[in-house]
Amino acid sequence: SVLRLFSTFSAMGTGKSKKEAKHAAAKALIDKLTGFNEQHQPIHLTVKHEQNLNNHSTMSATEEEPTGNPIGWLQEMCMARRWPPPMYETEMEVGLPHERQFTIACVVLKFREVGEGKSKKVAKRQAAQKMWQRLQDQPLEQNHVMQLIDEDGNEEMRPTGIAGRYAGLKNSNIPCLTTAQGQKVSQFHKSLKSRAGEALNLLQHTSLGDGSIDFILLLERIANEQRFEVTYVDIDEKTHSGQYQCLVQLSTMPVAVCHGTGPTVRDAQLLAARNSLEYLKIMTKS
Repeated sequence: SVLRLFSTFSAMGTGKSKKEAKHAAAKALIDKLTGFNEQHQPIHLTVKHEQNLNNHSTMSATEEEPTGNPIGWLQEMCMARRWPPPMYETEMEVGLPHERQFTIACVVLKFREVGEGKSKKVAKRQAAQKMWQRLQDQPLEQNHVMQLIDEDGNEEMRPTGIAGRYAGLKNSNIPCLTTAQGQKVSQFHKSLKSRAGEALNLLQHTSLGDGSIDFILLLERIANEQRFEVTYVDIDEKTHSGQYQCLVQLSTMPVAVCHGTGPTVRDAQLLAARNSLEYLKIMTKS
């Protein structure tokens, strides 16, 4: 729970319930205000986890989901400081379907925090909580922030850089589909729904959330059965959080292209193949 006063002071408290968290946040805020009045000068405010009445310690990767809305807090912080927005990348999914453990990384500027949980939501919230806490405990000077943004060719992350990057796209003359082309695409989608085959039928009854499936092999089986080619294109440039990238092209008509990322080249290919299977599953569902 976060308690704000006149948008100047803030404090946070945690607890087993919202009531306990609010009490802890209120106590922390009173302590800060008392310290401000006694010293008769502004103090450097950093938000720290306050132990609740049951002496809860700071959350670890195996504990429950953070209280409050750390994703929203972090987003607001970045907007208020005019920083690039937080980026989240799913790094790992392990375990059986009923015992999945997710790892998600949160990246702000050059800072990186990782959260883990039994769902992507919990892992993302935990990563955001850690990042929010880190940035509160380590305030940055504006010139240092701009230096971080400019490093490694990240000039496009500036607001002005983003506008310049897409200025050409805004003014470009991208042709629209003609009536004939639109009919061709529509006919392709209709023909997909009418297709049949053992591998394609297996896809409709397969849960693509099962990490034990070899998505590349399954896609290859469907491609051989339906007579289209699959081409993997590994992208040299990594994502902002250091993930490998891959595009997979299905030589259908029109051509379909799906994207995947992962901590290794193989993982990026697997995710791209999985996304392609998701596409085929949707398009061939009757």
